[in-house]
Amino acid sequence: MFSVSTMLIAVPTGVKIFNWLGTLYKSKIQFTTPMLWALAFIPSFVIGGVTGVMLGMAAADYQFHNSYFLIAHFHYVLIAGTVFACFAGLEYWYPKMFNHKLNEKFGKLSFWLFVIGFHVTFFPQYFLGLDGMPRRIFDTGPEWFTLNFISTIGAFGMGLGFAIFVFNIYYSYRNSKRETTGDSWDGRTLEWATPTPVPHYNFATVPTISSLDAFTEMKKRNESTYDESKLEPIHMPNNTGQPIIMMALLFMSSFALVFEWITLAIIFLVGVLVMMVVRSFDDDDGHHVEVDEIKETERQLRGL
Repeated sequence: MFSVSTMLIAVPTGVKIFNWLGTLYKSKIQFTTPMLWALAFIPSFVIGGVTGVMLGMAAADYQFHNSYFLIAHFHYVLIAGTVFACFAGLEYWYPKMFNHKLNEKFGKLSFWLFVIGFHVTFFPQYFLGLDGMPRRIFDTGPEWFTLNFISTIGAFGMGLGFAIFVFNIYYSYRNSKRETTGDSWDGRTLEWATPTPVPHYNFATVPTISSLDAFTEMKKRNESTYDESKLEPIHMPNNTGQPIIMMALLFMSSFALVFEWITLAIIFLVGVLVMMVVRSFDDDDGHHVEVDEIKETERQLRGL
């Protein structure tokens, strides 16, 4: 059953890989920092996926199981599939959140150091696993020293790349040009149609969608999603701390389950259910953002 389920994972994963490659086919690719992270994800994730299929072969897994081969595999899947995507998304939507781009020079330096360091760290661990090194040991034999030393150098490279990324946040805050249009990357999707910083109600008027890339078509016609003649009061929910309390209770319940503190986990889960009931029967109807306030906000942010 383990072998079959592991093999089956490769089917949708393979389909998605060809989806991503098909999306890139005949595209005009701009090698910005977010795109570099997205592109690096594909081959790195494929390496993790292919070695995952190897773990699905029961006879071979007898050798791979509980070895550093497994460590390398799940880090290739976990870091390439999650961390690379987090960096790509953060770099891409950073100007929408904070009103300025991250510096491209430092961004690309951080990218190359982190990605090269990642491969130098984890690729040798495949060979350590094949050479019989088990995981969860605090010391290694002399026959495994060289590859472990190379892996350590790669880890420092990843750390340096992340340190430069953190420095880039500070540097960009001090030196980057502030956004004025909200369309930092000449985007095609509607999140770039809102001004930056984004008003708490998002769109002042609901955009009319007439094509696949609605915002691109709007820009060609010199139009925007904002139309003062169609403004209406916008209903918004009031702020509440209930979701934060619910999240904290779920976190504590999960933490308790990790250590099999069942009684404590049940108590926190009951608290979650109580918060769900309280939230469901909350009769707070929220408030409306009036037209005059919307006009003032939009004119200020759009420079009208």
